[in-house]
Amino acid sequence: MKLGESKEDYLEAMYILNRQKGYVIKDEHGYVELTAEGKKIAKKVYARHLLLKEFLELIGVSPETANHDACRMEHTISEESFQKIQELVKKIKKENASNEQMQLTN
Repeated sequence: MKLGESKEDYLEAMYILNRQKGYVIKDEHGYVELTAEGKKIAKKVYARHLLLKEFLELIGVSPETANHDACRMEHTISEESFQKIQELVKKIKKENASNEQMQLTN
């Protein structure tokens, strides 16, 4: 599992997944592994994190603050709000690409 941020992010993710029965397996040596369902959930949370971080950066939040805030938001945001943010990010990216294309042709 690659979280790409920090040891604290990893430990928080493992704590959350461990609270949910059946998502983490710990062997007799203390090694931890995600179950198939645990991996599925971890990927979903990480995808949310990336999108929320991207959204925050698009609206002018610094990368460091965006990362920090996305870490908190990814666990609490409703599916409805997440979907609307996802739609807005797609729209902004499409508009930005159109604007860049127009600048190239002028």
